[in-house]
Amino acid sequence: METVKTEIITIKESRKTHKKAPKFVPAGQTSQMIVGASNETDLQVIQLSSHFYKQYDLKRVYYSGYVPMLSDSRLPAIGTPVPMIRENRLYQADWLMRFYGFGAHEIVEPDSPFLDLDCDPKLAWAIRHREHFPVNIQTASYEMIVRIPGIGTKTAKKIVKARKFNQLTLYHLKKWARRSIAPNTLSQLPEKTNI
Repeated sequence: METVKTEIITIKESRKTHKKAPKFVPAGQTSQMIVGASNETDLQVIQLSSHFYKQYDLKRVYYSGYVPMLSDSRLPAIGTPVPMIRENRLYQADWLMRFYGFGAHEIVEPDSPFLDLDCDPKLAWAIRHREHFPVNIQTASYEMIVRIPGIGTKTAKKIVKARKFNQLTLYHLKKWARRSIAPNTLSQLPEKTNI
């Protein structure tokens, strides 16, 4: 990885003097991790991904569940199920780091080094940090609104923009829910919810 980083820096420097110098991997550098082949924890995997994003400016890290194909005492036995749900949760955690501003230390904590397979990482974070809820969407920062389970980046931006002009109500959220808020998020709220 250090070689790749050095090459990227070299290419960037040469492009300063030679405008037509080719770009080094124009679409961006990526990496892939195989999960489940050893005793790595999700905390280790997510911290390594975070390190790759920060240190090497990777565009994307891909995750693949290990598929046992060889008999070796150091590897899971042939026939061991591929950890598909774990792979999915790692992708969700990765998304939170890249687009939602979460740090690796927020997604998985050292005292519980594996992602909860029963709920997505954003919801798991919200459950662990109930002190941040409820969120007043009239005054909360974009960074906090985007952490509300069921609200994505587009809806959080709509909320921040719309509240400059109107006092937002449950009606507004329900209107947006048809397109972008997870349906379960609003169906659990009573009609007179204080927003």
